[in-house]
Amino acid sequence: MRDYGDSGLVAYLPQDEWHRVQNTGIPVRFEPRAVLLRQGDTTQHVHVVVAGCVKIVRSEGDGSRSMLTLRAAGDVVGDLAAVDLQPRSATVIALTTTVTRLLIGPQFRRLLTRPAFASGFTTYTVSRLRSSDAQRSALAVLPVRERLARALLQLNRESRRADGQPAIRLSQADSPNWSAPHATRSSPS
Repeated sequence: MRDYGDSGLVAYLPQDEWHRVQNTGIPVRFEPRAVLLRQGDTTQHVHVVVAGCVKIVRSEGDGSRSMLTLRAAGDVVGDLAAVDLQPRSATVIALTTTVTRLLIGPQFRRLLTRPAFASGFTTYTVSRLRSSDAQRSALAVLPVRERLARALLQLNRESRRADGQPAIRLSQADSPNWSAPHATRSSPS
């Protein structure tokens, strides 16, 4: 059985609920740099990351982009749009070969009607919000070296959760993008 570590949605669910999630939807495989979800899309499906690691990137109207976070095995991506039925707030891109379970919106919302799943998902979501708040605070007040060190520690932690190995690499463009207080402007394609 796959060890997902002590983070991600799996850390907040009873084992039988996690098995239910793993047996729902269809398995999908993504190669590195493949887009799982695109900012602005109105789709409602969710990906439960079974193996691998993805980055979450947000683009602004002025062309700037910032990497918000990483998600790895045991995490869920796309859940906000499935819950609030609003357009996607960010783009999700595979950093490594990534395997997910794709659940359509109604499948995911049915899971939310199960008390044990709903309770675990709520706690998981609050945990992600707290982590996001801490990251924003660090970007605002910490020196660049400390921000970069924290970013590298998170990258190491998430890569080990992805496949047990510290093998995820960020491009040079992503590194300052994640640890700097200001977003970088993407070059025109």
